[in-house]
Amino acid sequence: MNVLVASGMFLLGACLGAAANLAIYRLAYWPRPWSPWNPLADCLARAWGGRPLPWPWLADSRDGRGSTSRRKKTNRHVHSRPPSFSWQLFVPVWGWLVLRAKAPWKKWPELFPPGFWIRGLLVELGTGALVLWWFHHAVKAWLGMSLPQGVPSEAELPGAWSAWGTWVWGVGLYFFLIVASGIDLDEWTIPDAVTVPGTLLALVLAALWPQAGLPVWGEQALEVLGPFWPQKVQQWLPPGQWGSLGVLGGCALLWCYALVPRRWYPRRGLRFALWFFFARMVTHRTTRRALVLLLALGMVSAGLWYRGGEAYAGWVRAMIGLGGGLMLAWSVRVVTSLALQKEALGFGDVTLMGMIGAYLGWQMTVVVFFTAPLAALALVLLVWVLARSLQQALPYGPALCLAAGVLVARWAGVWEAVGPLFAQAPLVLVALVTCLPLMALLLLLIRLLKWCLARETTS
Repeated sequence: MNVLVASGMFLLGACLGAAANLAIYRLAYWPRPWSPWNPLADCLARAWGGRPLPWPWLADSRDGRGSTSRRKKTNRHVHSRPPSFSWQLFVPVWGWLVLRAKAPWKKWPELFPPGFWIRGLLVELGTGALVLWWFHHAVKAWLGMSLPQGVPSEAELPGAWSAWGTWVWGVGLYFFLIVASGIDLDEWTIPDAVTVPGTLLALVLAALWPQAGLPVWGEQALEVLGPFWPQKVQQWLPPGQWGSLGVLGGCALLWCYALVPRRWYPRRGLRFALWFFFARMVTHRTTRRALVLLLALGMVSAGLWYRGGEAYAGWVRAMIGLGGGLMLAWSVRVVTSLALQKEALGFGDVTLMGMIGAYLGWQMTVVVFFTAPLAALALVLLVWVLARSLQQALPYGPALCLAAGVLVARWAGVWEAVGPLFAQAPLVLVALVTCLPLMALLLLLIRLLKWCLARETTS
């Protein structure tokens, strides 16, 4: 690989890592002033309780004009002149080293805990290396791909357009996985501000760049894994038929319903619970945004359904993956919550699985969901090796992201192992539906066993 191209890819990845750090620390429920790219005056004013900031030039390193009235009232140093080195904060990787050297992290440990700069620095270095590796894997390897055994010699090889589309598709997926993992590690939540843009990007790429995605060998060409593989989308959901449009509308409705606020309070009776449930859903501003999103998805689905072609096939692939990921994680959440009488899977994980399904398709979403426990075990072992202790539990979102990232990285071997199973898609769906009540029964038995052990201990 050309050194200049490799350097450019690494620099692009480092910039994306800086954007990921900005999203991690800004989209969190409690923003932290650790990223050089963050609007630090807002973070510090919130953390400092409205008192004058102890680090005056932070207010000017991002925005020297003091755009909000609260900033003018709570910080009398907003219009102070930033130091000469403030521009260095916006250089990827180097900005973290400058922030470590200049931040008063020893004087104010409640704002800057020891080692606050290490993870951000590793995120930018790791993202740069990841983008460089993905460029070689998705572009160079695709253009030099050889025919596997059993494929005719006249089969069509992928072109540069498909290779570059897969590179953009993979970079977008990895970016949102990194952001979701960072926020979930800090706050045990995955906000919709992460999963909604990630899902929309997957839908847009599926419609505008349908050649981008996980490649599988068809009869005469290398094609993207579809929801009804090895059959074509047009054979199961042909364009122009009302049933196909109904399936697309159902997937869109399921996603938008997952985004609206839902609160169920049965303590004051069923009537009050129903009234509060629908009143909050109707009056909340998030519901209005979800309705606008549903209308936009419906219009796009209707247009592609009427027109057909490759864009329609890509849109169906992403929408069915979105709906499949939501249904799988949501069903497991309901079953485990009823069996254990406590929340066993956060709803942020549900919307994260929907986003992963929009990128990978419903087949690989199933593989990701059931291999995520192995990824969680690997993360626990890593934390134990580094910290020599496990003082608190770990969220499940990073395990889902790690499983999805490893699956994409090792796609050829994974598909060789699980591809024959998904050739019988109806049997796989029947097995999934059958496993849900069995899992509920197993969890009930575990709960009963814990109750018996606790009773023997107290008696």
